[in-house]
Amino acid sequence: MIESEAIALASMDQAVARRKLLEFMDIELDFGYVEGLRSTIHATLLHDTFTHAVLKGFTWKDVCRVVQLCQDMLKSLIGKPIVEATKIYFEAALNSGIENRSMAVYTDYFFSTFMQHYKLYQYVFENERDMTVFSSELAIEPPIPPQELKNAKPPHLHEYEQNLREIQSNRQEVKEISPIDSNITVEVDESDLQCPQAEALQKIISKVIQDIGRPLQENISEAISTTYNDLDVKLEETALARPKQLGAPPRYQLKAPLPMPKTTSSKIVATPQQKGSSKGNRNKSGKNK
Repeated sequence: MIESEAIALASMDQAVARRKLLEFMDIELDFGYVEGLRSTIHATLLHDTFTHAVLKGFTWKDVCRVVQLCQDMLKSLIGKPIVEATKIYFEAALNSGIENRSMAVYTDYFFSTFMQHYKLYQYVFENERDMTVFSSELAIEPPIPPQELKNAKPPHLHEYEQNLREIQSNRQEVKEISPIDSNITVEVDESDLQCPQAEALQKIISKVIQDIGRPLQENISEAISTTYNDLDVKLEETALARPKQLGAPPRYQLKAPLPMPKTTSSKIVATPQQKGSSKGNRNKSGKNK
């Protein structure tokens, strides 16, 4: 990295500057899933070193040399014990050409950051990252194969058919009229039989009428309720907006068609009075002749 690139880098955003710094130093890092963590730590360490040097007032030449020294240390110190790593750093610092003041400031920064967490950096850069692989059995339900486009329906037509099916299903739930029970038993008290014959017969008849009338009344009430429910369903079907593509709605027909009235013949039948008057007219006409 040259001085002009360092000057341009100082005015960039942090995310852009981090990427440009690697580009200026010809460093290619893999930010994929496996090497992404190492590459991010590597790029962050270089950018933090660059930012620290600029904020401390290093010359642009020393800024470039400090960043290059940090890059060399990352390559040289991996896998080395801390005592040997310290010797390697000081040897590289003396040969870097950095001014004494800048070197003192950077050495203090390097040992308070990188060297303080040396074992952690060693662990990250030496050990391979464990791949987390999740294995589980899942039941896969394939989607229903779509129908051909020629069988497709417009959304409003499909919605109408769904509503119509729902109304028709409600109609089937209407209770059917239970038939009248023809086997009716009448219980007669012995006290009624001890009464005179006419009075006993009257009581028996009244009980029979009551026993027959009660279920008949219930059946009539149930039939009326069923008829009302059926009419409500038909009104719902009629009130449902019918699409134009389906044409005119079907009309409900009566269960038993009404008989057609008989046509009257056009012949005129003469009454006896009319017959007599016609004969009189004939006689009168003969006399006149």
